[in-house]
Amino acid sequence: MRCINALFFILLLTFGVGVRSDESNVDRVTRTICGEDALLHCMATSKPGVQYRKVIWYKVNEASSHQLTGLVMKRLTHHNSTVQKYKGVERDLKLLEDSQSLILPNVTLQDAGRYRCLLHAPLGHQNQKGEVHLTVYEGPNDKDGTSKKQYAIYEIVAIILLIVTLLMMYVNYTCLKHRSVSNKCRLSQKTSKKIHQLKDTIIKMESKGIVCTVLPQEYV
Repeated sequence: MRCINALFFILLLTFGVGVRSDESNVDRVTRTICGEDALLHCMATSKPGVQYRKVIWYKVNEASSHQLTGLVMKRLTHHNSTVQKYKGVERDLKLLEDSQSLILPNVTLQDAGRYRCLLHAPLGHQNQKGEVHLTVYEGPNDKDGTSKKQYAIYEIVAIILLIVTLLMMYVNYTCLKHRSVSNKCRLSQKTSKKIHQLKDTIIKMESKGIVCTVLPQEYV
């Protein structure tokens, strides 16, 4: 039964970790529709007390995460520093002053993909980076359809988890019931054995002529 309880606990723990992991992934995904403005949050975690030198936004190549296309760069050590575009970038891009988040006005399907935010640290500190995935839909119907599919997947996972949980509870109950019946059988066998031993003792005492007062006997 201990093994079953441990397995049940691991099952719940795994589900909790899975849910948290899924929520964490959702936080790194931005969804928008063609023609709208997309806001990409900088997921790089800045360390307190560190004055980063500059922030750079890249678009990550889907084929290889090592291939990056530079988009914009801004120096953080200069007050009111201008946003500089990389060579060959013709798209309109904006960078928020406080959060270093990137704005892509009037997005298209070609804008979909992974984006990386990089904070360049001063000497003696480590650079920080974070990625966000941009998903672009052609229209509201496509976005709603994808959301419905995701909700359907969540429902299926929840149903499977419920079935597994009920099955574990049933197995646990069956084990408890079996143990209870087994204990009763053992107790009954021990009691029966003691009764037989007592009877054998009485018979031996009577055969030797010893008067037994344990159990009353009627003599004719």
